[in-house]
Amino acid sequence: MTNKRCMVHLSLIAVFLLFLHVHTTDAEKSIAVKGTLKCGGYPAGQILVRLWAVDEDGRGQLLEQTHSDDAGQFHMVGRSKSGNNWRPVLNVYHDCDDAKNPGRRKLNFLLPKKYVTEGKTPANIFDLGTWNLETSITEDEERVDLITRRRRRDQRKSPERNNTLDRYENPDERVDPW
Repeated sequence: MTNKRCMVHLSLIAVFLLFLHVHTTDAEKSIAVKGTLKCGGYPAGQILVRLWAVDEDGRGQLLEQTHSDDAGQFHMVGRSKSGNNWRPVLNVYHDCDDAKNPGRRKLNFLLPKKYVTEGKTPANIFDLGTWNLETSITEDEERVDLITRRRRRDQRKSPERNNTLDRYENPDERVDPW
């Protein structure tokens, strides 16, 4: 009798662990995004907006798609059960300031993972803000070194100083405004 009781307990524990594993790996996650699109000074209505879940391998799953309203505003909620390691990506397809070229321009926004929450209802909404679609984003990004106060202090110790502050004693004598 005790053998059967142990087997029943072990099988119940195994079923519970299996249920727990399935529940934690297939938990639904969600994200909400809103924003306003403009084309110059006018609202960009009927612009296609898609929300994707992109995993580590670069494969994407379409979570939601919508069009902006006549005021250029959009709001969408995307849900996915595809594992834990996916990044939300927002794509905007438009023809603003590009009527001569065939096809639509595509803007990609990599959204912060902190806005992805567990459950069907997102805890936070990522606000893209107002975006003017006339802008074009270059692929080559220029990197600028930030100079902290410590590095500035260390640079002053060196005998070779070649910056604007060394050439002019008075900041008003500088040609370039800060």
